[in-house]
Amino acid sequence: MTLDNEILLNKKGTPGDISDAVTPIHTSNYRNSTLSEQAPKPCKTNTRKKQTWRVGDVRGLGDLENLKEVPPIPSNGGIGLIDHTSIYDGNPANSWASSILIEDYSVVSGSNKSAGYVTYAITIVPLTGGQIKVNKRYREFYDLRKKLLMEFPNRRTQIPEIPPKRLIAKFNPNFLEHRRKGLEYFLMCILLNPAFASCGTVKKFVATNA
Repeated sequence: MTLDNEILLNKKGTPGDISDAVTPIHTSNYRNSTLSEQAPKPCKTNTRKKQTWRVGDVRGLGDLENLKEVPPIPSNGGIGLIDHTSIYDGNPANSWASSILIEDYSVVSGSNKSAGYVTYAITIVPLTGGQIKVNKRYREFYDLRKKLLMEFPNRRTQIPEIPPKRLIAKFNPNFLEHRRKGLEYFLMCILLNPAFASCGTVKKFVATNA
């Protein structure tokens, strides 16, 4: 039997029109139902309202639960300063020098086998008064720094560099003045630091002349 000759029956079993046997489907409803079954449900968004916060004159917006506690701002509103000048080794009593000065340098002429050398005049004023005057050559500063680096490996950052050696024009006045200032700065950092000033290596350096 072909579709053209097929007799359509209604719900009562009697011949009827094709419209009686077909239930109309709205296209829009079909599409919506299909999409709703296949498409993933949208994720829920966090709709919790963010709160404003304030620390001093600084304001912000965010979740208070995620904020970290900060130290209170000083009452004067400024930056706090802490004096660490007396805690190098926990015992500031080891400091014994109040000032260090390399006043001048002298070029010492050498013999026929030597090209000469330079000495630096050092004046140290102890806390107890008086003066200590010694003359030192560059190589003695070099040896002092080398020994301190070995004795204080954890304080290497507190031991400054000294001016480098020079083979050409080493008696040039400008070069010697630059070296004098560098050696003076080095010696000040060593003698005014209680950790270094009290060690035997430094005391020996101060007690002997070139």
